[in-house]
Amino acid sequence: MDYEAEFSRRLKGLNARQRQAVDIISGPLMVVAGPGTGKTELLAVRAANILHQTDADPSNILCLTFTDSGSANMVKRLAQIIGSTAYQVEIQTFHSFGSAIIGRFGEYFYSGAGYQPADQLTQAEILTEIMAGLSYDNPLATLNPSGQSIYLKTIQKLISDFKNSGLNPDQLEELVDQDLDFCTDIEPTINEVFTKGISKKTISKCNDLLVELRRLAAQTPSLAQAITPTLAQIMANDLAEAYATAGDDGSTKPITAFKNRWVGNSDNDTKTLKITEHCHKLKLALDIYRQYLAKMDERQLYDFNDMILRVIQAITEHPGLKATLQEQYQYVMVDEFQDTNEAQMRLLHLLTDYDDQPNLMVVGDDDQAIYRFQGADIGNIQTFTRRYPKLRQVNLQTNYRSGTAIIKLAEQVAGDITERLTNADGTPKRLVAHHSDYKCLIDWTVATSQAGEFSHVADRIKQAIDQGAKPAQIAVIARRHKSLVQLTDFLTALNIPFTYQHQQNVFDSELIKLLLNLARAVVCIAHNNITDANAYLPHIIASPAFGISGEEFYQISLDTEAQWGNWFKAIAKRQPRLISWLKEQAQRSLDSPLEVMCAELMGITGLPNDEDDWGAGRPDDPVSLAEEKYRSPIYRYYFGADKLEQDSLAYLNFLSDYTTLSQALEQYRPDRKNTLSDLLKFADRYQALNESLSSVTTYGTAEGVQLMTAHKAKGLEFETVYLIDAESEEWGSKCREKNAMIKLPPNLPLDNAGTTDDEKRRLFFVAITRAMRQLHLSSHSGQGSKELNQLEYALDYIPTTNLDEPDTPEATKELATSAFSFLLDNNLDRKSLLADRLSSYSLSASDLNAFTDLTYGGPEQFLLDRLLRLPGVQTVNQLFGTTIHTVMQSLHNYAGSEDHPGKLPPIEQTYQVFQTSFRTTSLDEATARKWSAKGRAIIDAYYEKRSESFRPNQRAELRLEAIISDGVRLNGKLDAVELDSQRHQAIITDYKTGKFFPSFSSINKDSIHAYANQLMFYKLLFESSNQYHDWQVIEGVIEFVVPDPKTGQLITPIFDYGRLADMDEFTKLVQAVYRRIVNLDFPDVSKFARSLTGTKQFERWLIEHD
Repeated sequence: MDYEAEFSRRLKGLNARQRQAVDIISGPLMVVAGPGTGKTELLAVRAANILHQTDADPSNILCLTFTDSGSANMVKRLAQIIGSTAYQVEIQTFHSFGSAIIGRFGEYFYSGAGYQPADQLTQAEILTEIMAGLSYDNPLATLNPSGQSIYLKTIQKLISDFKNSGLNPDQLEELVDQDLDFCTDIEPTINEVFTKGISKKTISKCNDLLVELRRLAAQTPSLAQAITPTLAQIMANDLAEAYATAGDDGSTKPITAFKNRWVGNSDNDTKTLKITEHCHKLKLALDIYRQYLAKMDERQLYDFNDMILRVIQAITEHPGLKATLQEQYQYVMVDEFQDTNEAQMRLLHLLTDYDDQPNLMVVGDDDQAIYRFQGADIGNIQTFTRRYPKLRQVNLQTNYRSGTAIIKLAEQVAGDITERLTNADGTPKRLVAHHSDYKCLIDWTVATSQAGEFSHVADRIKQAIDQGAKPAQIAVIARRHKSLVQLTDFLTALNIPFTYQHQQNVFDSELIKLLLNLARAVVCIAHNNITDANAYLPHIIASPAFGISGEEFYQISLDTEAQWGNWFKAIAKRQPRLISWLKEQAQRSLDSPLEVMCAELMGITGLPNDEDDWGAGRPDDPVSLAEEKYRSPIYRYYFGADKLEQDSLAYLNFLSDYTTLSQALEQYRPDRKNTLSDLLKFADRYQALNESLSSVTTYGTAEGVQLMTAHKAKGLEFETVYLIDAESEEWGSKCREKNAMIKLPPNLPLDNAGTTDDEKRRLFFVAITRAMRQLHLSSHSGQGSKELNQLEYALDYIPTTNLDEPDTPEATKELATSAFSFLLDNNLDRKSLLADRLSSYSLSASDLNAFTDLTYGGPEQFLLDRLLRLPGVQTVNQLFGTTIHTVMQSLHNYAGSEDHPGKLPPIEQTYQVFQTSFRTTSLDEATARKWSAKGRAIIDAYYEKRSESFRPNQRAELRLEAIISDGVRLNGKLDAVELDSQRHQAIITDYKTGKFFPSFSSINKDSIHAYANQLMFYKLLFESSNQYHDWQVIEGVIEFVVPDPKTGQLITPIFDYGRLADMDEFTKLVQAVYRRIVNLDFPDVSKFARSLTGTKQFERWLIEHD
């Protein structure tokens, strides 16, 4: 493809203002891009133009987005213009960028220690522990009648807000102390003005208050960490506006409104600022925040929001790191700038403060700032011009999406937003429809009930599809998920295909409920608590998985009468093997790890080769049915070999539930060995803390009508949009959010997302601007006995039609009891079901080997274990290998630090790293002691024989991502990489704990072949990555950490890429496997032998048939 011609074509395709933004390469630039104005194209062409006009390397360009899909879309768009060079441009989300920096420069983070992520429950438990230790007179120690803290959720939200602000506890406390000092200073004047109530005289007194406020504002310093003007200045500005309005017409209403916003009553019958009490609580919350950070450090844990904060801290504290990053990222572009939070803004400033005119471009639209609930700060886009007074600004106003009528409506809605760039500095925001010839249809229908509304919407959609409309080009947008769930009944009744991503609590899953009931029964039996076990046993045998017929269940129920209500004995009479198995599991649960017990209860361990033989003796097997080992039927019932084909949707739903639970349990209390009792504590804690463990499943087909919330719809466009529940109570001023128990002061605007009219208008603006040609609003005038109001934001602009009440049933409340049953369609396209997972799929070395290795199982086993992520039991060898990798990482991090380059820590410290990591695994004590001795022997060998091999120029656990030709995405984590910065050469080492081999001279064993593929994959990944695309991997090493028992030596076979590797052929294999996976094209491998020879033949076949 002629990319020069394509670039020229794209340039010519830009309108004048887009071209202006593309041509501005140097200095700060802000592009205000309304909906549908082509900002993605602009960003891609500008990146290409930088490469055309400057000597910058692609890796010198950093483009930050907010979603993985946005990042992928940007790469795809740029690749169309400049080809494979696009994959070298750093295009990442803020959090993936932070993660990449931590991965690349690990020596600057956590003192080189191997911190682990803390799951949501662990974080809540740490906070609960802290709050349980508060003194009784601490206001935040208040409990509800159930003994639970009423402030826990508030503190969790505050900590997230604090981290999004980018401020540490000391900086935040300094701000709060300044606010409290101001509150104390202004209270005397407040009492003089407002003690006797509001009258005409109060207006004149407000002048004295305004003078005092301005005096205090003038003498209050602006702190370096301040996000806004001081509290004194904010209050002064507010009073000045109220005073001016009151003076114009002599009305006291503006003064009364000011008083209601700011002034409250104290316990001693005097006036005080309302914010005073909240600031005192905020100081107490900051104490909890400090303790939380300390306990997280003590347990070597981190949470999601820590990544950006840690990067900010590291850049601030290490000038060398800052200089390195600033030298690399010479051009920075930020998409959706209105969605940045204060921490992200601080990171941008640190990356670009080398000059007051940095090469920083931001693109955004203040009218589309709808993510404040995630910490986004609209002030970043509104104050950008003040931060960079010499910046150039380009306003994109040509909308390429919607017709004129829709644009006009959107402008009318946005025009009522008060906190807007247009009102602040005159920024022109008027949109012009490029497709002025579009025939737009906008209407509004009002039903008497929600059932009538949804019935009408479904009828209209059905009619449109029957007339030729494509379902995937129709979107139904709601304010909340609940409305979409209720709508699915009406769509299903008319056989309308739809797509809906539903988030559910896994503890509500049929499968998880069964597993927990089984676990509870086992634990009760283990503690000889048969009485409590009886409460769970009926639920277990009622499950169809256990195959108890209705007649037999009835007989067992009758039998309990003779057993004094003892279900345990009654079941034992008719199902003795089941009870024997439960007793066996009960005994095993006392000392077995949680993973082993879950596998046993699920029936994952010891799977028979032929599932038809499950639970019965084979015809040629002399072992009788009574003597055969009993296995749990749960796995077979939910995940048997035929289940995916028979009921793929149910299969994927249950798999998602179990995988989500398994992954959460892996992160639960990572510093200890968990047992089956811990599973129950885990579930109970979620319930006690009112937390939800969410599993996301996509229902329907990708080609169906798209059901989504307004937040989910952002960035998308559809021919037709239906906006439902268009009532003021849902979208408008009558929509009420819960009041915060601890309000932040106005000069720390981190909370109250979605509570202002401006924020509600912005959300509505985003929703309606998704429509290209047709926009249909609908609402209902009543909900039970409650009357509802039409949404006021568009009421004056759209004529409404009132519907008669149809004869329709009320909408159901839950997806599980309504549309869920209709979604179980065996004919659903599997590829569509897995579309989300496939869209972000990235091939790893282990995935490559799993797909091609026919001795392992090949493509079919890959589908179960890798793509569908069927949970399995981790072996002792795997657990030990993970621990050894942790030890090696700690040695590399220590040797690579500035404080002790090339040195190893005291051996006792390394022993402790091993023991700490090994305790996080789920081994029983006896097994742990055995493997612990093996680990100490490995550590001894490295200190004795390999201490000089750890050098400062090595990087451990280096995470890399790359995109090679045709968009093939790769990822991997390299155990150790030795970097020669002078020659741009690297040596890759992979640690193995398995059986060693002396050399790669003969690749005739399964394991050696897999190791060779792994090292070739790492070379391809490394040399294709953004960071190291101009480097060369000259050597690959497999380092066996277990010494040769005969010689005591460590064996390190070296892979000679020049002699042993055909990288061109290997790259073809990688591309072929990737394409097979993302297309779910799994070939029949029955004609290949399940051996190394068959694997090699299969690899050749894949290349030839790609």
